[in-house]
Amino acid sequence: MATKRLIYFTATELRVYRRSRSTLDSEARFDTDEAGIEAFRAFLSQHRDALLYVVADLAGEDFHEDQIPYLRGAERRTVVERRLAQRYRDTRLSAAIPLGIIKDERRNERLLLASFTNAQQFTPWLDAIAESGTHRLTRSGFTVGTSHYMSPEQVLGAADIDHRCDLYSLGCVLFECLAGRPPFWHRREELVLHMQQVEPAPDVREFRADTPASLADAIARALQKEPGQRWQSAVEMRGAVGS
Repeated sequence: MATKRLIYFTATELRVYRRSRSTLDSEARFDTDEAGIEAFRAFLSQHRDALLYVVADLAGEDFHEDQIPYLRGAERRTVVERRLAQRYRDTRLSAAIPLGIIKDERRNERLLLASFTNAQQFTPWLDAIAESGTHRLTRSGFTVGTSHYMSPEQVLGAADIDHRCDLYSLGCVLFECLAGRPPFWHRREELVLHMQQVEPAPDVREFRADTPASLADAIARALQKEPGQRWQSAVEMRGAVGS
């Protein structure tokens, strides 16, 4: 069975984390200079069977909401890939996040297309991954997000991410607005990613005692680990937050 590794990009470094059951263990760090890229190539050559998930944390994200006809299977994948290629011609780092079906006669699907405004800086790293094995990039996952606001399913690079992931991130933002810090905080990125997966979110009233109980409960529900236990729609969450 292939070992799962998370490749974490930032503007200043690349880190590799090895997933072991429910934990992420820091395995390697590489600088963004030529020596770092060469060291990363050497690392990949020693781990050719690894299943890689790419997480990019960089200012300058681009988001665009789009619609496609209601499709399934290979036909849907083809349409989604075409839409991503049309909007993001010069990058291999892009993602389409499903936002649900529009309940009208046409039943179009809403998508959030995501990438970066300056993804070229990742090109040498992606080239190194491609050179390490012809199947590597096609097997890799890609997640757009910042560790302090990423849902557990984003951290794991799950294939079935939907709009409830965004509601989790919104819960993180609301928590920070009230508490002055995100719900999960540590100077080491791997610990933040681990906390997002396994640790219950603290009660925002621990940091802001005057938070109304209804608002604290709404944020707590948005920060549930399992998508099925969160708010199931933005409308539902808005009603709870505004009450």
